[in-house]
Amino acid sequence: MEPKFDPAVVEVLEAFGRRLSAGSPDAVSADDILAGMPALEQDGSRARVILKQLVSEGLLEERTPAAETTAGTYSLTRLGRARIEQRDRPDDD
Repeated sequence: MEPKFDPAVVEVLEAFGRRLSAGSPDAVSADDILAGMPALEQDGSRARVILKQLVSEGLLEERTPAAETTAGTYSLTRLGRARIEQRDRPDDD
């Protein structure tokens, strides 16, 4: 049985994409990103799992380790940017 997909994973990735494409430095604090997502801001363990998942899938790169918090800084990888761009493109049906 596969684990249930968490739509918050996509929300977090897209939030990093918006922040980083808006002229922010190449790495931003996860706390800053999560501040705009009340459900995750209140659920630190879920947020850490999502961040670890995005790093393990090669979509985010951890620049400053977060230890057991969400205070680390992260940047998008090329793959992460490509995934966001792919989602932004309309389907060719």
